[in-house]
Amino acid sequence: MNPQKKQSQERRAHNRDSSAAMLRRSGVKYRRTTMGGLLVDGPAGVIKFWPATGLFRAGDGTEGRGVRNLIWLITNKSPEQGEE
Repeated sequence: MNPQKKQSQERRAHNRDSSAAMLRRSGVKYRRTTMGGLLVDGPAGVIKFWPATGLFRAGDGTEGRGVRNLIWLITNKSPEQGEE
């Protein structure tokens, strides 16, 4: 296997695991889909999130990238802030 492809696969696998852990720590509710994505409960409904690539799309057309941006969108605070 091409070394770059293997490295990319490993990075995506790590992203899947770490993104789910960050959502749990932030108290964000989600459920897994059969295709590796997550359905995240947001303030305006369900948000589709692909943790391997970081892409998220809300039903209202909001799009972005990164689990930290997704958490901020839902909670209006960064994952590092935690509960106050």
